[in-house]
Amino acid sequence: AREPAFIKASRLLDPVPVSYLVVDELRLPVIGKRYAAAVGANRPQDWRLVFNTQSGTEVYERVR
Repeated sequence: AREPAFIKASRLLDPVPVSYLVVDELRLPVIGKRYAAAVGANRPQDWRLVFNTQSGTEVYERVR
């Protein structure tokens, strides 16, 4: 069975020393919405939404 995209993206991000995850509102490529936004939204134990705009940009802060 294939793992959901956000789980794979989370696994790939785990060893990276980043503090923020920025999801832009660009339509192409769809990487931001498909992977990054899903990581932030589905992993609240790891990422906290700290900023968003009316146009769709979201900034998540790593909390662990």
